[in-house]
Amino acid sequence: VVLPERDTGVRLAGAWLSAAIADSLDVVPGYGVYRAIAPAAFVGKSVGELDLDGRFDVHLFLVAAGEQVGVFPPDERTIRVGDLLILAGRAQDIERALG
Repeated sequence: VVLPERDTGVRLAGAWLSAAIADSLDVVPGYGVYRAIAPAAFVGKSVGELDLDGRFDVHLFLVAAGEQVGVFPPDERTIRVGDLLILAGRAQDIERALG
């Protein structure tokens, strides 16, 4: 069953969690996958410095900068202005992580 109004509402609600969130996909109630533009607080920091897993229980799966895509980016990868991030976790944890 396809419910376009519900699906659009869920995506829109996810995008309202943070100005950085461009799109979201609910996987199970309360947990989702989020596409976000790197917030200013992330820029210039490495994935290891951000420690999203340890601090927020948020998992960073992908960092894209134009045509360059890094799946499971290493701790040394520095986040730059405009980087696209794919994150997964609980909605409230994503919100806290992205500030």
